[in-house]
Amino acid sequence: MKNLKIFVLALVLVSCSEKDDIQPVENPDVDKLGSSYGIDGLNQQYLSDIALLGDGISGINGISWDDIEPNAPQNGVHNYQLQTEMMVLNRELEVVERKLQLNFRLASHWALDRDPNNQITNPEDGSREDGILGVKSSHEQDLAAVIRYILTNLEVEVLQVGSEAENEWLSGDAYVQALSIIYEAAKEVQPDITIMIFGFNPANYFTQSQNFNEALVQEKLDFAETVIRKGEAWYDVFSFHASREYEAIPPTADLIKAQTESNG
Repeated sequence: MKNLKIFVLALVLVSCSEKDDIQPVENPDVDKLGSSYGIDGLNQQYLSDIALLGDGISGINGISWDDIEPNAPQNGVHNYQLQTEMMVLNRELEVVERKLQLNFRLASHWALDRDPNNQITNPEDGSREDGILGVKSSHEQDLAAVIRYILTNLEVEVLQVGSEAENEWLSGDAYVQALSIIYEAAKEVQPDITIMIFGFNPANYFTQSQNFNEALVQEKLDFAETVIRKGEAWYDVFSFHASREYEAIPPTADLIKAQTESNG
């Protein structure tokens, strides 16, 4: 059991698509690049740019299980994708002495159970999607295997497990179960890796409460509390998003600090 938890807030995320015209940075002054930036996805076109962005750590946001393994293994044989891109990225990072933060999204059309009759609502924009019930028991070892595959091919400093999990998962217990599998597999390959959860998005609940459904907000807070209470053995860092109103940072930090301290 760990006695100390850390929480991180993400203030800035630069997200790019394939159509974006990104020019490589020539000989950047790392001390002047500002805080960490990420690129959405792992695209051959952007590998050099990923390596150069940030302030000592470069981020990839949104590599999913489906991206790495689009199809279920056949007779126990996995067919992983993106291996070439991972190796190229490793070389690029080594050249500029950078470290990598990877956001691994638990999104798989074949390995997860979802409930089409129980959709999760995002309190911020009202969007809805079928809630994740959990990783199918028959594919839990496949989850461990894909994490080992990723970390064998990429030197990852920080592995973030999902983003805004409270807007994807129906059960904090199910998220913790998946988290425990990922944690153990990751530490087996890279013992010093930092496991970070889960990009909690308070969406100004505390400063603009009139804009949100109170019961829905409480549901999200309960989810976060469940993960903190039951998952404390399976993560090193708790992160939350605060990219809208800076005055929302202190009450959110106070809430998370109170929850982590009360749960040891």
